[in-house]
Amino acid sequence: MDVKPIIDKKIWDTWVAARKEHSFLQSWIWGECNTELGDEALRVGLFDGERIVAVAQVLTIHARRGTFYFIPHGPVCDEVATSDEKALFQIFETLVQYLRKEAQTESKKQKRRERISFIRFSPQLIDNPVLQSVFRKLSLRPAPMHMHAERSWLLDITPPEKTLLTNMRKANRYNIKKAEREGVIVTQGKNKNDIEQFHQLFETFAEKKSFVAFSKNYVLSEYEHFARDNNILLFIARHGDNILAMAMIIFSGSTAFYHQSLSTGLSPEKQGSYLMLWEAIREAKKRGCVTFNFWGIAPQGDRKHPWAGLTFFKTGFGGYERNYIHAHDLPLTQRYWVNYIIESVRRIKRGF
Repeated sequence: MDVKPIIDKKIWDTWVAARKEHSFLQSWIWGECNTELGDEALRVGLFDGERIVAVAQVLTIHARRGTFYFIPHGPVCDEVATSDEKALFQIFETLVQYLRKEAQTESKKQKRRERISFIRFSPQLIDNPVLQSVFRKLSLRPAPMHMHAERSWLLDITPPEKTLLTNMRKANRYNIKKAEREGVIVTQGKNKNDIEQFHQLFETFAEKKSFVAFSKNYVLSEYEHFARDNNILLFIARHGDNILAMAMIIFSGSTAFYHQSLSTGLSPEKQGSYLMLWEAIREAKKRGCVTFNFWGIAPQGDRKHPWAGLTFFKTGFGGYERNYIHAHDLPLTQRYWVNYIIESVRRIKRGF
């Protein structure tokens, strides 16, 4: 199996979008966005002859706790390979060997503190004994915390709207209709000012919910990059002059992703969030999407989890749970353990 860089955006995105399990985190645009923010993207394909078996968009993350390779929701593998332990092992083994060499080459160019200290794999692959066995054989260890959604809630949006409404939790359906009766209006943000306002409100929302918001540059870069191909929309729920809720939806292949959202807390009885999300689902249907990905949820029955309330909201729209394998690390230097301790403390503080 050979590893080769892929430099053609169309080839990359076409192959990734054709996979049943894929994420915008492995889209070409996401790599461009991160590169602009300082985390370079390396895109490689694993080939069996001329056939692509898997691809991996590898980000070089520069953090105060150290520099490392991160493959968010990747590698993306051919469906045939994911059902065969031998093939899956070969993909990850080949990628590990390649990235080890890349890390050694990079380390020779950098100061000691900038050396790649570990590789983090966070594939969007269903957690099962086969994959766990592959990771153990390669000496990958569970990461101290996750960086992106690993337990997600998905909805098949191919049925008619009437059927989707019928399959919702009764309370969700009622709240959508109530928002309409109360005069809530859902519009789409069209300019930079809307995105800046979203970030300002998101910072306030994050402070109330005790988590760290993405930076303004991060939010603006994400929107501007995906907007070039009309693959992102900002939905805004309003009642009169008040903004009730906002959500950023990313479209990638046949899937719409409910990536970032907030509720302002104004007029909660108007149920603006419910109507806003329903309009996002309707837009995804219009675009020909097959799946609506609600992003991360809490473990079933964990009422103390920070996402418990949000999970109840999301699951009320109908759908099913997807559990992907937890992120795993391959330590390359002793500095990895500094990162391990820092992330372990952060996980505990955040209640995960």
